[in-house]
Amino acid sequence: MKPLLPLLFTATQLLASSLDSYLWKNRILILHLSEGKVTQFNPSLLEKNQPALIDRDLILLDLSPNPIKSKLTIRPPSKDLLFLRKKYRLTPTSPPTFILIGKDGTKKAIQSPQLDLAKVFSLIDTMPMRRREMRAQ
Repeated sequence: MKPLLPLLFTATQLLASSLDSYLWKNRILILHLSEGKVTQFNPSLLEKNQPALIDRDLILLDLSPNPIKSKLTIRPPSKDLLFLRKKYRLTPTSPPTFILIGKDGTKKAIQSPQLDLAKVFSLIDTMPMRRREMRAQ
């Protein structure tokens, strides 16, 4: 199991640099919860799965209109926030959307309206780069 410190270091790095600096280093899970709509998303799901998130080098990027209350999510600077919302076609009224971005920077999966972390982990674990990581551990 990897130490918890890299997740905190990574969060600080993300705020200080562009997302491009994460190519080949981290996977990103974009979280976008709709404004004013009731969602069944529970931030404690993230905390319960923190070791699995860290093990998979997963960064949680919050693009929601109202920030998610979780110590594990990262809120990008406003210019990056606007750019990413536009890139992934996320508006304040979009349904809750969760987008997995691979270490290669490409979109790997979209879930809506609920996040199923077990499916996200399962998909990541089938990726060739992740299989190499697991063999190396």
